[in-house]
Amino acid sequence: MQKKVGLDRDHYSHQQSAYPFLEKGKQTVDVSNGRGLSQLFFAYANDTSLGDGVFPTNGTTSTDIFKFLVTNNFLTTMKVLGGGNVKAPTTSNNITSTNVYWAYVTGLTQSEGDVPLLITKFSITTVANTNPISPVMTSPWKDKGFVVVTADTSASWYTFTNGTVSPKWSPCTNTGVSVLQP
Repeated sequence: MQKKVGLDRDHYSHQQSAYPFLEKGKQTVDVSNGRGLSQLFFAYANDTSLGDGVFPTNGTTSTDIFKFLVTNNFLTTMKVLGGGNVKAPTTSNNITSTNVYWAYVTGLTQSEGDVPLLITKFSITTVANTNPISPVMTSPWKDKGFVVVTADTSASWYTFTNGTVSPKWSPCTNTGVSVLQP
């Protein structure tokens, strides 16, 4: 009998803690995908014939926002909609809340550059403050952390430490914003 060499997906899924470098790599991909999506949102808002300084508001869920972007050919790849343990949709016809990794903060303008625009789904419910925030175990990364992408297109991995989030973002004073979950 020949012994299997190397990592396979099934082995990894059961032994994640044994391979922290793979987990870190997945987190890096999520940050990168978020940054790419934020650049798309920024271009949309920057176009005077589309957003005129405002990010898209075409929906009541983040899934609606992404469907709008795909339907109107602003977003042409589905891969960036997945992340963590959320498998991305394979076609524009199957974009659902179960295969969208991102929560979207609606109501932001470009002038609110350091406020979160995209967040790992179910990680937070408000952008009004950063602390105290407790890990949400329904989030794809659970208590390991989450991705925050700000309106100025910067993206970072955030971690939980003793009930606080690090790093911190500027509290949002715009009362017209809300976090849309998928």
